[in-house]
Amino acid sequence: MYNKVKNMLNKIEKFYIQIPKSLLLQYYLILAEVEMKLN
Repeated sequence: MYNKVKNMLNKIEKFYIQIPKSLLLQYYLILAEVEMKLN
């Protein structure tokens, strides 16, 4: 489980280099909204 999270964070970091911060922030906000709707 921990390794999966770590791998995901590594992938996000690689994208983070390419994607502007504002865009990444929007992405996280959308993810948070989706999670709230699922719960």
